Amino acid sequence: MKIHLLVKPNAKETKSIGLVGAEYIIALRAQPKDGEANDELVRFLSKTLHVAKTLVVVSKGTTSKHKTIEIPDGVDLSPLKP
Repeated sequence: MKIHLLVKPNAKETKSIGLVGAEYIIALRAQPKDGEANDELVRFLSKTLHVAKTLVVVSKGTTSKHKTIEIPDGVDLSPLKP
């Protein structure tokens, strides 16, 4: 399944901020350099959604704030809604 995100790097803490339209807003503590923000995003989603990190794939937008993430079908997304 694909989910669409807007990430906000350089935040005080990594957390889900909410949902605007079809896009989840995620604050990331990591900086947007050398893939740090993407790595932090994958770790956060893996932990929050209870799936292995290898099953969370940034399929589109690796250098953008707007990202498309692929995760296994049937994963409960309710933990992303604060």
